[in-house]
Amino acid sequence: MSSFFGSMKAKYDARKAEKKAKRESKILSKDALKDATKQSTEAGGAPAAAAASKPEGDVHILPVPGNTNEPPQVGGGLNTNPEWELHRGAGPVIPTSEQVANLEQPLSREELRARAEALNA
Repeated sequence: MSSFFGSMKAKYDARKAEKKAKRESKILSKDALKDATKQSTEAGGAPAAAAASKPEGDVHILPVPGNTNEPPQVGGGLNTNPEWELHRGAGPVIPTSEQVANLEQPLSREELRARAEALNA
């Protein structure tokens, strides 16, 4: 069992040493970049020479292709579906007395049961 923990500790120490070396190299490369930028600006040159000596592995964030920052167009998307017009109503509609007079009278329970039996038969 102790050999297992010994090998795990060795792996841990190796990873720790790798991370430390990587961190130190980044610090050194940043310092070298700062020095190169400082020297080029002091010499009157553009900092482009310093930009060319950037270390490998730098991450740059670029916009996603086909993605624009334009605002959405009016009337586009789900707003153009005629089915959604129902939800844009002005409120409840109160029928006039003439419309109420023209409505059919509802069927009684007996008439509804008879119709249901006729349809289910």
